[in-house]
Amino acid sequence: MENGKTEMRTVNPQKDRSFAFFNATQFLGAMNDNVFKGLMIFALIRGLTEEGAISQVNSIAAGIFVIPFLLFTTYGGKLADRYSKRDILVLSTAIEIINTLLAVGALAWGNPLACYACLFAISAQSAFFGPSKYSIVPELVAPDQMCRANASLEALTYGAIVLGTAAPSALGQITGGRYALACLACVAIATGGFLCASQIRRTEPIRARDRSSWFFPWDVYRTLHSVRHDRGLIWAVWGAAIFLTLGAFLQINLIPYGKAYLGFTSEQSGYLFLLAAVGIGLGSLTAGYFSGRNIEFGIVPMGALGLGATVTILSMLPPIKAMIFPIITAIGFFAGMFIVPLQTHIQMRSPGRKRGRIVAASNLMGWCGVLMASILSIGLSSAGLTSRQSFGILGVATFALAILAVWRLRDFFVRFCCLIPIRFAYRIRAIHNENVPTSGGALLIANHVSLVDALILGSTQQRRIRFVMERGYFNRPGIGWFCRLMGAIPIDATDSPKKLIASLQAARKALDEGFMVCIFAEGAMTRTGFVRRFKAGFERIVRHSEYPIIPIYIGGIWGSIWSYYHGRLFNRFPRRCRVPIEVIFGQPMLSTSKPQEVYQAVLELGCEYHERLKDRSRSLPEEVLRIARRKPLKHCMSDTSGRRLNFLQVMTGARILAGHIRHLAGDQSHIGILLPPSCPTALVNIAVAMLGKTSVNLSYVTSDQVRNVSIEQAGLKIILTSKQFIRKASIPARPDFVYLEELSAGIGKSEKILAMLKILFLPAGFQCRCLAGRKINPDDLATIIFSSGSSGIPKGVMLSHYNVLANIQSMLSIFRMESRDNLCGILPLFHSFGYTATMWLPMLGGASVVFVPNPLDARLVAETIKAHKSTLLFATGTFLTHYIRRADPDELRTLRFIITGAEKLRKSIADDFENKFGIRPLEGYGTTELSPIVSFNLPDVVSGGLTQIAGKPGTIGHPAPGIAAKIVDIETQKTLGIDQRGILFIKGPNVMKGYLGQPEKTAQVLQNGWYNTGDIASIDEDGFVTITDRLSRFSKIGGEMVPHLAVEEICMQDLGTSDQIVAVTSVPDPKKGEELVVLYVAGRVDGDRLHRKLSESNLPNLCKPKRDRFLPVDMIPTLGSGKLDVMKLKQLALAAMEKSGTAVQT
Repeated sequence: MENGKTEMRTVNPQKDRSFAFFNATQFLGAMNDNVFKGLMIFALIRGLTEEGAISQVNSIAAGIFVIPFLLFTTYGGKLADRYSKRDILVLSTAIEIINTLLAVGALAWGNPLACYACLFAISAQSAFFGPSKYSIVPELVAPDQMCRANASLEALTYGAIVLGTAAPSALGQITGGRYALACLACVAIATGGFLCASQIRRTEPIRARDRSSWFFPWDVYRTLHSVRHDRGLIWAVWGAAIFLTLGAFLQINLIPYGKAYLGFTSEQSGYLFLLAAVGIGLGSLTAGYFSGRNIEFGIVPMGALGLGATVTILSMLPPIKAMIFPIITAIGFFAGMFIVPLQTHIQMRSPGRKRGRIVAASNLMGWCGVLMASILSIGLSSAGLTSRQSFGILGVATFALAILAVWRLRDFFVRFCCLIPIRFAYRIRAIHNENVPTSGGALLIANHVSLVDALILGSTQQRRIRFVMERGYFNRPGIGWFCRLMGAIPIDATDSPKKLIASLQAARKALDEGFMVCIFAEGAMTRTGFVRRFKAGFERIVRHSEYPIIPIYIGGIWGSIWSYYHGRLFNRFPRRCRVPIEVIFGQPMLSTSKPQEVYQAVLELGCEYHERLKDRSRSLPEEVLRIARRKPLKHCMSDTSGRRLNFLQVMTGARILAGHIRHLAGDQSHIGILLPPSCPTALVNIAVAMLGKTSVNLSYVTSDQVRNVSIEQAGLKIILTSKQFIRKASIPARPDFVYLEELSAGIGKSEKILAMLKILFLPAGFQCRCLAGRKINPDDLATIIFSSGSSGIPKGVMLSHYNVLANIQSMLSIFRMESRDNLCGILPLFHSFGYTATMWLPMLGGASVVFVPNPLDARLVAETIKAHKSTLLFATGTFLTHYIRRADPDELRTLRFIITGAEKLRKSIADDFENKFGIRPLEGYGTTELSPIVSFNLPDVVSGGLTQIAGKPGTIGHPAPGIAAKIVDIETQKTLGIDQRGILFIKGPNVMKGYLGQPEKTAQVLQNGWYNTGDIASIDEDGFVTITDRLSRFSKIGGEMVPHLAVEEICMQDLGTSDQIVAVTSVPDPKKGEELVVLYVAGRVDGDRLHRKLSESNLPNLCKPKRDRFLPVDMIPTLGSGKLDVMKLKQLALAAMEKSGTAVQT
């Protein structure tokens, strides 16, 4: 049972160089003990020939070596709790130097009593050293490093035993039996230990002043009695003592076993324990590996069972060395697995003021166990039992203890057995584990991504977690038994109110008993990849309590066989092993937190997870190079000129271009590109990225004046373009133009072959480093994209490699792009949607793209889709209106997915498109500053017997994974709740680095990682976002905010077209601040009818302009992307008013 009071963990410094020096100190100390003891025994038995005399010396030496541990260990624990443990280690190693120097003199003198005295002294020094050695570990390493620290400590200790046991014989031979000279090696080792101990950072003394007794057994009893309430700690102390008892029994009996069954001498039989020591080291490291950052108690019964099995097998094996040696090593292996979690638990659970004494008490009980093992061995031998039979008895006894351990830790054991394959398949890491209480109740709320979420979450904690799980799992064979064993609490959405209340009450009772309770508040595993809204049931669990709520995000498991990413569970073999998974624990929240608040916290943790992926991500060209190596002949891209390139051809061409551009560019970091969507344009962009330089795709549909402003802002000295293109587009030539026709003229066949071989055989990262002259980091700028200027002068938006890559990864996590997919790329690459989604997305998704240079050429687009059997189309609503008019239904029948952005998708356009082509376009949303994609609608998902909503008409969809959205009040800047309208803020790894050369404007829109979109929106309870309009398309009339879009929608009703033939803007008004103006295309709209329709609508009077503010124009101005040109629209309104004589008088 857990403690009912909630306590948060404190963070110790991470493992540093002090721990390395401490490990070295311990290694040298353990080795020196064994070398010293061996040299002393060899010196004392020199000249003895009778086996009885030799055995007597061994027994006396063993007794003298053990007695100090029985006498002085508890006093060493008292010193550890009173003074700095580091100081005790330094003093102890200094005394070790003195002892070894005295031993040199004793050996030179040759007096046996002096040798025994030195042996006693070195053992006493170790007895004082031991408690500080183990109790200092929590002061040197962080809690999440403790298990691994103890694993390395135990492995090095037994490695030192192996070397220390073998060294005396070698030293004796080297010195010709002059053991005084050989003992100088012990002086050198002790000196090395002292130097290493001196490098350990000083730890603060505990200054414990508790009463103590000179009668050490009474002190041990009082120490253990003071922590009797912590049954786990007491069990761990007993377990550690049993480990030493079993080890001593094994070591004592291996010598007669080797002599009787293997025909070894006593010395040869002594080496059998070295096999066990090697096994202990390996088992310790294995325990540390499986424990990771926590104490994995399931290893303890596993080690006990393995220990019992291997010892029993040893008692039954025939005398075949090839079978016996591995079994003895296996005995040590399972013993090492057994001890590491117990030793770590003793260190972590012991109160700081008593840690030294508790460790000392544990050590003393262990040495008492060693004494008992000796007595037991003598008793069994006296009873006529052989060593082999003794091992049989030990095996049975160990099995009995193993069964007790399995029962005591049954849930940990079963969980560990289940975790073994998970650990091999995934690398699980807990982030911000310090946010989880070390004791007491807490409610954990996590996103639900996969079937193994509970196992993954449980593997990050050493404390028991009671999971609230879907009742259906309890009825499944095998899984139900596991759920009941783990103490899971069943619940189901179809339960009666009485059953629901009972389940929630059971969860509350578990909290009251001090357990952590975890609930997956979405109610079911996600089928879409989105984090779905949280249900309100968890509020009842923590009502009227102070239990913290811990939000959790599980990242990395979506896309595995355990998730519904591929439509159903287990429908394909895993593609990768050792996939990294991160479990991020958020800051504790109050028990009064609302579901929406916890949901928002989990989404923001998702942003952190995707941001953390940057540390192991590569640059854009490296990612594409890796795909090209895997699928060199896979179709990659084509265009309307007839070019068709596979991945190998694309990357070969890009590499060749990169070499030529590098010579031209020199130290220029920004490279301009003025080309329409095509294969050469994509190759140039990839080449620039491979050079570690920044591409600046310039708009060719804007005015020369605006384009020149962009060129000047970016400081471009080189602009890659085409003679044929600028002639066709009527763009005046510039001296900084570099023409592709000239650049590619000198490329020969040998250059192509060499580039192709480099692509195929050189590592991707190495190639990019060679071309760029440095490593391309994920945070390096990939591109500068100038905003469309729809509401002002274009700004240079700086996007990094990881901005674009993270945005694509978010898309691919919910939008499954197959290798057979073909994207019809109609968007220009100077548009962020075109750059990210048209060029990089299909390559990184392993699909293909066909580029169309002009999105307004509806016939060419339709013919291209039909010819290439395109399945995907990213467009704008304006472009779709052209295709509705000019494309045949048969030409677009292969499309399976259409996303629109850049402007609101009017329902009339979506209806008309669906009626004609049989597929409904879905609306998405993004901005250049967000790389650009934030959200989009998807078809609803039906899988696993459930239907989950992935899209809602009228919304811009749900934010993609790794992206969080919130609504902020325009005036107060406070975060608003569900369905409340305010400014939309976005957070995620896709948020730009800033505006080029405009830090003030960057600071205006970026606030603590959140980007102010300037769009007015609301978020519903399912997380879907609805855009009302841009803040720039609101007018403040008489103190009220009036949306232009709402007026436009009324005006466009019943016009019989989806074309943008009506637009609303505003002009200054001396009385009300602003007034609305409605512009309509002359000849296509009746102004009187428009005014009448608006006057009769339910809109407020502030939204109804006077009749003279309905003005005809020749056309509604739009940008190249299809978006409304807000600046020109306002200018057009003022000009139309001037022309009609209704201009505002100020």
